[in-house]
Amino acid sequence: MLVTLSSASSLWARTPSNAYHNKRHKLQLSPAEKRLANEVVSRISTLDNKPVMDFWLVDAARRFTERDGTARDALLDSGISDQYLIPIRYTASLDQGRLISPVENILKKDVKHSEVTHFGVGITGNGQARRVGMIFVRRGARLSRFPKQLQHGDRYLLNGALEEQYKNPKILIATPLAKISESTPQLQHGMFWSMLHFNQGEGRYTIEVQAEDSFGIQVLSLLEVWVGRKHAATHVPIRRVRPIPRPIQSLDGAEERAIQLINQTRARYGIGKVQLSYGLRRQARIHSTEMSQKGYFGHDSPHRGGLAVRLQRGGVQHALASENIAISTSPEMAHVELVRSPSHLRNILDPQVTHIGVGVHQRNAGPQPVLTFTQIFARLR
Repeated sequence: MLVTLSSASSLWARTPSNAYHNKRHKLQLSPAEKRLANEVVSRISTLDNKPVMDFWLVDAARRFTERDGTARDALLDSGISDQYLIPIRYTASLDQGRLISPVENILKKDVKHSEVTHFGVGITGNGQARRVGMIFVRRGARLSRFPKQLQHGDRYLLNGALEEQYKNPKILIATPLAKISESTPQLQHGMFWSMLHFNQGEGRYTIEVQAEDSFGIQVLSLLEVWVGRKHAATHVPIRRVRPIPRPIQSLDGAEERAIQLINQTRARYGIGKVQLSYGLRRQARIHSTEMSQKGYFGHDSPHRGGLAVRLQRGGVQHALASENIAISTSPEMAHVELVRSPSHLRNILDPQVTHIGVGVHQRNAGPQPVLTFTQIFARLR
């Protein structure tokens, strides 16, 4: 079977969108992509949840297969701000029985039970062996169009609508110098809006929209905006530095690597190292294992409560504490995604915390291991 992409879709794959949430014409799926989409729907749909194929995500999935970058980069280039995502990328033969065979376990175990709402598929390459990409997201907020580039001193309105299960939205902004501010937008009947100011220097600003659901605070959207002259940043943000992934020798090694990356990032900003706490590590391991085995992703455990309750029950005496969680394929990729988020970067760069515990749980559900990370930062008493 020969797969060909139309000239329009090929152009989309090469040209980044100039704004988030632009209106987009329907993309034409190749026969192989239609076949793949039907196979995906048959595996992940339930009576209560039937994810919708999104043509923004089709564009992102194609970009994801065309290069070795992250799924987040593909989303940003396509003008998509959804934060919760499950990316899958692999090579498959068009003459095999089912295109989803190499990742069927991931679809049935990870994707199906993650309450994703939208997805996109993409297949690129020539010959029988093709690169296959899938991106699944849980869309918690629907945002209006927002530009990717502004001038220093500009103001721009960020507005959107929350899905009904979310409440108490917050907006965080990280400046090019990693100064992070938080504000509460106006909210009425599920619609929220806030005027944002871009006057803290030229360079990359990161905007984060978060809200609460039954599992605690969730990051819903992430937008990167360039302010001022292109590539005229006063400082290159550390969150764009990408460490090269190393082979995972053990879960202990993955936890140690995560702490090493955190301390390297803190050192770049002149902030002291955090020290390993075995008590924090134990609680982090328990939380990662529970999230992975119970099939949820959040700071508030349905069984053990929020962070403060979990630490108290675990006998960890602390003056303050915060937590990052992530799902990735390596400590390096998890770190890249965490430091791109203002709220997670704020925890990593907090000068008041002195200790850390990292817990990693691994599941082998496809071509690559699925790693669930919990990072607990604290000032211990």
